[in-house]
Amino acid sequence: ATTSAQFALVLDLGSFAISMLTLLALHDPHPREGRVPGTIWQDLRAGLRYVANRSWMTAIMLQGAAHLALVSGPVLILLPLLLGGRSAEMYGFVVAAEAAGAFAGAAVAAGWKPPRPGYVAMLCLFGQLPQVLGLAFGVPAIALVPMSFFAGAGLAAFGVLWISALQTSTPRETLGRVLSVDALANSSLTPVGLSLAGWLYVVAGPTLLASLAAFVLVVTILAVLPVPGVARFADPTPSPVDAVLPGGR
Repeated sequence: ATTSAQFALVLDLGSFAISMLTLLALHDPHPREGRVPGTIWQDLRAGLRYVANRSWMTAIMLQGAAHLALVSGPVLILLPLLLGGRSAEMYGFVVAAEAAGAFAGAAVAAGWKPPRPGYVAMLCLFGQLPQVLGLAFGVPAIALVPMSFFAGAGLAAFGVLWISALQTSTPRETLGRVLSVDALANSSLTPVGLSLAGWLYVVAGPTLLASLAAFVLVVTILAVLPVPGVARFADPTPSPVDAVLPGGR
């Protein structure tokens, strides 16, 4: 917003260089041998089986898939199309505000240990609702700046609480498979959501598209709250040992 897209991309390249340099300072030990190597399909089935046996994981991953496809997808379409026509510079401030909110939300969530992290994390997702409603009702571009800040804060806080829960509740030898299933769920419907959002923008207009996104946001969050284990992001009762995974427990 204050310089140019080219200057921003140069800064982005610099950030990649810094990120790679930080890896030189890491001294992680080599992975221990001890598990029988399996094929990628065996690992995928093992991860799916582990997640399927935990309703809270399944519910949150399905909610995430719907959220990214049918809420984040429309937002990604609407923000540049609407603000690019009214105020191209303001679009930069909106994106920057969301990034600043994400930084703040992640910083707060990193040191926060609520007794029911699942409920807190799901309620944090409501932080995106003002932004989506603002797009639906065509609020002034300047109003989208604070709305986007809260959206970024809520999404980042959810991410920290969710990934922390997966890391603390999943056995170390299974964690990689579970995180892979989560990543697959998050990305599987995103192209469909973007395609659908683009089509709806053309045939129905931005108001209906944003309104549908707001509806999906609210319904998917409320739908998972009663699922056993969601409140604490943990198994409601001790789980029986799963079928033995390759090299597992």
